[in-house]
Order: sequence, then structure tokens, then C-alpha cells
Amino acid sequence: MTRFERLWAKSPRGGEAPQSLVEHSRLAWEAGRELVERSGERLLRFAGLRSTWLPALAAAVARATFAHDLGKANDHRPRSASPPLVLDLMELFRVSLCDLPLVASLNRGQWRPDLHFTVTRDQAWLSSEGRRLAIDLYERRLAESWKHPVLGYSLSYVRAIELEVRLLEKEWSGEAGLFARSRLR
Repeated sequence: MTRFERLWAKSPRGGEAPQSLVEHSRLAWEAGRELVERSGERLLRFAGLRSTWLPALAAAVARATFAHDLGKANDHRPRSASPPLVLDLMELFRVSLCDLPLVASLNRGQWRPDLHFTVTRDQAWLSSEGRRLAIDLYERRLAESWKHPVLGYSLSYVRAIELEVRLLEKEWSGEAGLFARSRLR
């Protein structure tokens, strides 16, 4: 595996030495931590999420800022013909985390058109109550457990998402066949 000593694209202008990968990662992580400290609560309110999400936001931002260049260091670099790497990861869990809970809630009659939707002439939107219900369904599903096909034991969906990112990393480093082995029955 190639080892990068210097990040030339992150090099300062004016003759200073380029940042090392360690220094660049440290600065990105510190910026993410400060962003959460200064704006985390406001970002959660804007997204309609409860403040109980702050630790999860801090953990997600820490991971993202620490490894934010991973997506550029593979075949998913930005270009018109290649979707971002995050879409590949999201698609693994879309059906089980979003589609199935939504259809189940519709079948259980949890949605009320007058309460959960705002209808205009051309479209229908989720009302604030509808957004709360959708977020609640998603949060409950994230907390549920299922048996992972590679590990052979149960874990929460939150942990499974993190695990799939790590399995993708193994796939890139030569241990093929572990990433994206989950199947719905």
C-alpha cells in the first residue's frame, strides 16, 4: 500500500513545508470538534432533531473530519460519471432503515393526512409533526438490532453502518469479499 508522506494539495502557499498527513488530519479533526461545540445544538434544532443527538453528531463529525479525504483517495473522486462514495454506503441501508419502517408505519395507520402533511396545489410536504414522526421512526430503527452476515452476531444499525465503513476499508486494502454482504430476506 502506498504511504503518503506529504499532502501536496494541502500545501501552504509561499514556500512553507507542506503539511504531513498526521498534521492535516489533526487540524481537520480540531475544526470538526470546534464546529460541534459552537454550532451543534443549533444544527440539530435546524434539522428538527432532539439535543439527545449531540453525542451522535459529535461522533459522526469526528469520524468524518478525521477521514474526510478517504473518498478522494479512491475511485469515487468527484466526476460526473461516478456518484459519491457516501451514496454507495447509504444504499446498503436505505431499504432496511428508511423504506421498511415507512411502509410498516403506513400499514399500521400511523400517518394522518390532516396532521402529518401540508398540501399545496401542486405538492404535499411533511408538516413539522410529520417530520417528527419520520425522525422518530428512523431513530427507533437505528436502535434495533439484527444479525450481521459476516460477524454472525447481532448489533444495532448504528454499529452496522460503522462496521460496513470499516469493511469497505478492508476491501480497498485487499481483503475482498467482506463489504456489502447483508441481504434482506
